[in-house]
Amino acid sequence: MTSGRKKKIMISCVTFETVKVSDPVDYYDVNKVHLIHYSSKSHPVYQEFYDQTVKLIKENCRKGIEIVEVQREVWDFSKMLREIVRIIDSENQENGEQCEIFVNISAGSPEYSAAATIASMMYGNVTAFSVGVSRYSVQSDDEIKRCYFSGSDDGKSIPVGLAAEVKEPVMIPHYFIKKPPEELVCGLRIYQRFAEVNGKPKKVTAPVVIEALKKAGYWNHDIDPTDAKKKKNEKSSNAVYFHREFIERWVKHQWIVRDERTKIYIITDEGKRVIDTFYTDKA
Repeated sequence: MTSGRKKKIMISCVTFETVKVSDPVDYYDVNKVHLIHYSSKSHPVYQEFYDQTVKLIKENCRKGIEIVEVQREVWDFSKMLREIVRIIDSENQENGEQCEIFVNISAGSPEYSAAATIASMMYGNVTAFSVGVSRYSVQSDDEIKRCYFSGSDDGKSIPVGLAAEVKEPVMIPHYFIKKPPEELVCGLRIYQRFAEVNGKPKKVTAPVVIEALKKAGYWNHDIDPTDAKKKKNEKSSNAVYFHREFIERWVKHQWIVRDERTKIYIITDEGKRVIDTFYTDKA
């Protein structure tokens, strides 16, 4: 793009929500939004929700925003995943991945939300997000009972929800997303103990971290004590191994980044999320 600014794309699904879809479009100031929805002549209510959402976007979001209508069976997980991947691939091909793609998982069918979450993890320039609700359109207990309660045989009002009857459960297909290696995650957690003080980065030397990695069992570069030459160069050999097998891989995963001013490797927010999520019962 000639301006040098990345194009912002959003993917959302419209079923029975409006502002959950329209407000994030304005918040992220996107250039283009793909709205996936179901349309049926026998059930015009779906189209009414879609039309109102489009109206809100046009009224409240950036002038000239491009809205792409995508009519699909939103209850079909496989079709949702295929469609979301198709949209992302198409946008990346058109923009050479010089775009930011936001995927709204807050609205739409459960199948869409599951597919959207999985698809977003497959691309480096895609971010899934959700929005909470600060105020509901149905607020009082009486309104809730009118919408979600029904009379029983004994005359009592019982909660039933929106669904009165359901179909057989459908298994979500399994898509393998590789779990990060234990030695990298736990090694980063060990590194954090030395590289941060009260949440602030601190310079740390390789031998200190290496010793801790050895004690925790995550070091696989032991030197043969009978090899005098290798033993003599053990310190430099360990430093090279540590940089190649840990530092470089952490950087590649974007778990750490080097501060060019201080020359210190700082743990990123992504790195901290990984530490807080995986192998939490380990070192």
